[in-house]
Amino acid sequence: MTSTSSSRGEHVVQQRGGRAASPANDPVHAGDVPSNRPPGPSDSPGVVIRRFSLSRDYDDVIDLWRRSGLDIGPSETREGIAKKLERDPHLFLVAEREGRIVGAIMGTNDGRRGYFYRLAVDRSERRHGIGTALVREVERLLRRDGVVKVNAIVKADNAAALEFYERLGYDHPALTVVSRRLT
Repeated sequence: MTSTSSSRGEHVVQQRGGRAASPANDPVHAGDVPSNRPPGPSDSPGVVIRRFSLSRDYDDVIDLWRRSGLDIGPSETREGIAKKLERDPHLFLVAEREGRIVGAIMGTNDGRRGYFYRLAVDRSERRHGIGTALVREVERLLRRDGVVKVNAIVKADNAAALEFYERLGYDHPALTVVSRRLT
């Protein structure tokens, strides 16, 4: 795995290519293990991955992110998320079990490279393949969009997340990400 640091203490982890996870418009069931997905924890029957809905899911996802230790900034307001959804709504996914959001991931692309960040899985649901299923589904959607390389944004001190991405085949490139808020 290769890592990149940013001025806000984030790492970028990258993967080239990826594996298909499901047909284009079908929800992904985290307990399903397609033959082209690497083996791993996958004992989450009843979990469905679907597109994020601003009106239905916003409050629950913000709560999940907060409980997972993710910072909530100006970009994560309802208006900020609505703006993201104008560009590529199909890349913001949630994992749901019995009507409850148990995972979320936000992806985007610039036309040639894909990015995802804000991957979170409810603590009680971790180590059951939900995070892997979310990542693989965003990878599949990015591949369908013609993207050949994907980067994940991870806080530099989040060792568990870096290990998770390493298990999925991501590496740490020797890059440094710098950022600046424009508002």
